[in-house]
Amino acid sequence: MKFKLAVAVGIVALAVTMAVCVFAYRNLNFDYLNASFLEESGYKLGFTEDMARLEGGLEIYYIEGPNNGPKLLLLHGQQVDCYDYAKVLPRLSEHFHVYALDYYGHGKSSKNPDKYNAINTTRSQ
Repeated sequence: MKFKLAVAVGIVALAVTMAVCVFAYRNLNFDYLNASFLEESGYKLGFTEDMARLEGGLEIYYIEGPNNGPKLLLLHGQQVDCYDYAKVLPRLSEHFHVYALDYYGHGKSSKNPDKYNAINTTRSQ
């Protein structure tokens, strides 16, 4: 009886450990897999990358898909970048001319913490 209980507990512990390892691996490597989108399949699908240059030397990085229909702008959430859409870009690019950008301060776009505020400090009062 004790042996069967020990085996059952061992199996459950092994299953939980494996589940935690898979979960951790996927979460630690998910962004790396998305960031390699262009190298793996993006260029073959017709995606290009570019930088929009704004006043004051600021730059906004974006990737652009092939011209296969109406323009579609993809805006990512906070704490990620344009490659957050890597898994859906191939399908979307079949029907749309896709633009996915990195917000200012994210991904490959310019970063200047002095400009991360809601008040425009450059205009005179």
